[in-house]
Amino acid sequence: EEIRSSLVPAPVTHNASDFVYSLLDGSAEVVLKVETPDETGNQSVDIGCFIKEGGASVQLLQAFLLGNLETRVNESVGPFTLRDILTSLIVDGGGREALFVRTSHLLFRLDSLVQSVRDLETFCFCNVSACANSDVVLSITAQHQGCGVQLGFRFHNLLGASWQYVVVPTDVTVVIASPGGDSSELTSQLQAKASALLTESVARRDPGLVRRISNIIVQEAS
Repeated sequence: EEIRSSLVPAPVTHNASDFVYSLLDGSAEVVLKVETPDETGNQSVDIGCFIKEGGASVQLLQAFLLGNLETRVNESVGPFTLRDILTSLIVDGGGREALFVRTSHLLFRLDSLVQSVRDLETFCFCNVSACANSDVVLSITAQHQGCGVQLGFRFHNLLGASWQYVVVPTDVTVVIASPGGDSSELTSQLQAKASALLTESVARRDPGLVRRISNIIVQEAS
């Protein structure tokens, strides 16, 4: 119990075998059923997830957890099968303590990312779309002092079977629509700034980079 309470997000359990990680304020749950180790020390772990219908933040979370955007979560909250790469990372050996620490670390970074998108949804229009090459693009559109700003965050190969666990976008694009006329120079300046911020944030492994970059670019667009 002391181990679980020290983890963020910490799993919740009402017995000795079922553990629930809540993501995005309860919009999704990852459930682990951990069996008692046998005489050889091996333990069986069954994993599933539940996802409720929601906006772009939930869609992005679904892309990470399931590896697809086609599953209609409005028809059923689950259980859904967690994608293979996440399952492999979670059950990658060790006892219960290692399992909880590993799972909490993986899900904390993911939860931080999608929570930052949910924060943006309160004042921006957000959309998630799949590309033919298995990339996923998160589009964020905002208005600030009469100026329209659109940012596109690309997550490389997020829907691909060969995706490796990465919770930060690999590219960002900026489009500015200014009522004052030609905004190409401002677009170029803010594109360069957004790209530099992305490189810096990725180096710092900042899972809240989407919100931070969006806020800075929207403020400087006017």
